[in-house]
Amino acid sequence: MNSYVQGNLIAGEQVVYEAKISVFSLWPFIVLGALFILPGILVLLVLIVSLKIFNVIGFQVFSSFVIGGLFLGYAYLQYKFTELVVTSKRVIAKFGVVRRHTIELNINQIESIQVLQGVFGRMFNYGSLVITGTGATKEPIPGIDSPLAFRQAFAATHDSVGKEVPSGGPVSGGVPDAEKVCPQCAEHVKFAAKVCRFCGYSFT
Repeated sequence: MNSYVQGNLIAGEQVVYEAKISVFSLWPFIVLGALFILPGILVLLVLIVSLKIFNVIGFQVFSSFVIGGLFLGYAYLQYKFTELVVTSKRVIAKFGVVRRHTIELNINQIESIQVLQGVFGRMFNYGSLVITGTGATKEPIPGIDSPLAFRQAFAATHDSVGKEVPSGGPVSGGVPDAEKVCPQCAEHVKFAAKVCRFCGYSFT
């Protein structure tokens, strides 16, 4: 678990589902980085064979590596520092490299979560999530892996808010125990479960 989410959990709050940014959503930066670095490697091999021309094109090789490294570094930081979770009480998100954006909304303050996917997003299962809070507040989060699974986890948690019961059985009146969604197989299990009974995934 990344530090921002871990440091902002409140007493009694548990992570129900954790999403990641999709590597496929970062393809423009990865491709640009490769386009700069690969030619630089080829030229470097030429320089090793013929050191006479190093002073002529050495700077171009260095610049190519630096620019390519910047693109790849940005993609890595975007992947590393994007955090998005559904907890038993809230939706918490942190994203952005140059400018950091954070979202912390109570489950009952969220009216809807919209999934936006283009052609590549549908092919590689990623998309943007638009979280609409009370008062028509919209918070878009781009490039999330398996966005439909995230929305399903939110919907299940939203329905279970207020239905948590003490250990010992179902709520009086026949209302079933609160449930959560397994992030590995997407099946519904009891909220207090520590291991998914379908796939064996450990929630601890």
